[in-house]
Amino acid sequence: DPDVVWVILVCGLFGSLIRVLTVCGGAEAIGALLATKVTGRRGVLLSTWGMGLLIFVDDYLNALAVGSTMRPLADRFKVSRAMLAYVVDSTAAPVCLLVPVSTWAFFVAGLLEAEGFAEAGQGLSAYISLLPWMLYAWVAVVVVLLVALGVMPAIGPMRRAEQEAQTAPAPQQDELKPHSADVPRRAAAFIVPIVLLVGCTLFLGGDDGNRVLKAILLTLAVALPLCRILTGEKLDRLCDAMLEGFGRMAPALAIVVCSFVLRQVNEELGLTTFVIEAARPWMTPALMPAVAFVALSVVTFTTGSYWGTYAISLPVVLPLAIEIGADAPLVLGAVISAGAFGSHACFYGDSTVLSSASSGCDNMTHVLTQLPYALLAAAVTTLLFVLLGATL
Repeated sequence: DPDVVWVILVCGLFGSLIRVLTVCGGAEAIGALLATKVTGRRGVLLSTWGMGLLIFVDDYLNALAVGSTMRPLADRFKVSRAMLAYVVDSTAAPVCLLVPVSTWAFFVAGLLEAEGFAEAGQGLSAYISLLPWMLYAWVAVVVVLLVALGVMPAIGPMRRAEQEAQTAPAPQQDELKPHSADVPRRAAAFIVPIVLLVGCTLFLGGDDGNRVLKAILLTLAVALPLCRILTGEKLDRLCDAMLEGFGRMAPALAIVVCSFVLRQVNEELGLTTFVIEAARPWMTPALMPAVAFVALSVVTFTTGSYWGTYAISLPVVLPLAIEIGADAPLVLGAVISAGAFGSHACFYGDSTVLSSASSGCDNMTHVLTQLPYALLAAAVTTLLFVLLGATL
């Protein structure tokens, strides 16, 4: 399947890039640079949240880059890796939805044009007009900020993870050290490739998928000689690190690839259409946004396919909203929000798996510790859709 091939290449090559930047000392240098500004756990969490806002181009890029960068600092200041993974995951997909120059925005904009909600070439403008109604993304970003500030305490399994992090010895960081002891640490060896990756993703031509893949390949092509020049690390060692990094992504990729099997099964069964039809009796003009959000959140959570949910549900939900007189932009915001929540909460969703992998956290530990926060954000979002559906 082309989508499976794309996921393997993009995530595997990003693992290669992170490993190259680690071996040449770039990751350690950026951690040392941040350590001069970060003085405690609140600073670590706020820095992680801020980096998540800055790397808005793609949720894969966001999850992998932020988790890998902040993991050493989280360990130093006794922040549990479960908390780090939660902050990373909670800013990846929501931020990519809220910034209209991301892969998520381009994909949904294309669907809006295909379904006639926007004229040809006006999909992105239509998408921007829907930003106020993507309520889950807004709520999730605010909730994680409150957690980072300490306003909202650790709850449930997250509290236990945080308590264990305070007493347990710091996890080993050997994998983050340069290969050679005499290799100089240069922050530029990390910053330049990451900036190049974001810039290439934004400005290279081609469709969204090819743009991301080409950006990673070009960044790797630049990173290898750049690291050789800046640090003096041997080129053969950097090439070995590139292959090693691809291999280290195998466990996470295995889960993601298996999820594609489940997605295909659910598409063959017609799960999305079935759920929408089952929820149709509840879809009054006032309740339709909330019902669409809840129903499609269930679909996305069970299938792990948020883009697939968009592609299947929009052609059904949008005409239904117009037919019963519901507020179409609000309903579309509910559909898009459902994809963000499902991506955030699903234990085998790709951004969830990649967030836990980059943060060095067991995947199920990450899911169980972040689930109370995700459910809280979803409950607040549902209430807001009920209120807005009744007033608009």
